[in-house]
Amino acid sequence: MNELTSQILSEFPTFSIVKKSDSWFMKLINVLLLIISFGQMKRFMTDYITTIGFTTYVPSTWDSISEDEQYIVLSHEHMHMLQYNKYGFFFGFLYLVVLPTIFTYRSVFERQAYEISIRLTYLASGKNIDFIKGDYKAFILSQFTTSAYLWMDIRTSSLNAWYDGIVATLK
Repeated sequence: MNELTSQILSEFPTFSIVKKSDSWFMKLINVLLLIISFGQMKRFMTDYITTIGFTTYVPSTWDSISEDEQYIVLSHEHMHMLQYNKYGFFFGFLYLVVLPTIFTYRSVFERQAYEISIRLTYLASGKNIDFIKGDYKAFILSQFTTSAYLWMDIRTSSLNAWYDGIVATLK
């Protein structure tokens, strides 16, 4: 974990991890998400990690999460930092402002980041392919198709093909 944090810091010297509960900005986003999702997005502060620029905002339970899980999450968030570094303001615009459902640019960015999560979770699970094809797949697909990410991609056949394509390459 320290190695990954060091790697991120070497690429992005302003990288930091901040508790969401300590951030007025995250509290404001929480309220806005509750409004936008018609009260559906209730777990933003407690269950989700959010990276803006090179700051990763974590729930207050962050320290109780296993080191493997922290590594997987930070690897996912590192991808978002790379995307932000590549696209700059345009990344934020596409990710945050373009909010229609069915398919959003957030889905493109999240597919890249979740591919890392899938691969690392597979390794962390002891290469438990049944878990990856079952419960974990259901969890990942729900991130795309529910209020968790504001219904960013409800094309289930496309999502299934994307996920199954990644799983097919796992060894």
